[in-house]
Amino acid sequence: MTPTRLLLAAALAWPGLALAQAAPAAGEISVVGRATLEMPPDYASVQVGVSTRASGAAAALSENSAGVAKLVALARDLGVAPRDVATSAVSLQQAFRQTRPPGGGVEQQPDGYQAQNVVTVRLADMAKLGDLLRRAVEGGANRIDGVVFGLADPARAEREAG
Repeated sequence: MTPTRLLLAAALAWPGLALAQAAPAAGEISVVGRATLEMPPDYASVQVGVSTRASGAAAALSENSAGVAKLVALARDLGVAPRDVATSAVSLQQAFRQTRPPGGGVEQQPDGYQAQNVVTVRLADMAKLGDLLRRAVEGGANRIDGVVFGLADPARAEREAG
């Protein structure tokens, strides 16, 4: 392989090398390549949550667990594999309410407990995303923390672009 072909092969294999090279000398060629490939996402990862409030900690957790069970059942009904449904956050904390005593000011008074649970659902059938969100809210979910779209095999996209 001639030096010019070797430089060209190296520049195509590693664009950083081409950028680090000085201007080519007479008789040499410098090439920088870039490829773009647009692909639609083939999955959506959705974080759906249930937040409940009750007078006691056990009641808040129990009510919350019932709401999460509905989310898990919904995912199953939509054909989501069990490995693609996972709890991503759980919290239980004392709740407070503000009161104004007769002398003025504001005080925090204990007011039961708040339980929160976030379930991440990885949905491969993108056509069911709207249905999942609508039915989750109808079933008692009161938080949608985010939807992330992605590729199950990003290396395939890189190979196709290269």
